[in-house]
Amino acid sequence: METRNQITIDVTALRTRFEQLQEYLRNTEKRYGKVIAKNAQQICANMMRILEKKNIQLIASLEQLKILYNSNTNKRGLINAIGAKHCRYNGC
Repeated sequence: METRNQITIDVTALRTRFEQLQEYLRNTEKRYGKVIAKNAQQICANMMRILEKKNIQLIASLEQLKILYNSNTNKRGLINAIGAKHCRYNGC
């Protein structure tokens, strides 16, 4: 008996959290643009660079998840199509 580990991902929740994060980054960037003090401007610029780098990594990871999710979904559709064709010709 073979056991398979399966990871279940709530794609809708991930998308919602991702969109919230993007909105947060846009708002943060607007607020950082209003900072007047020089040393605070440098801190803001450094924080934005860090956030942008992490955001790029997040986008890449989510794209990989989307590819994996879509490939599994597409395979299931292919398997269903093959099964339906088999039944049509063999009277299942």
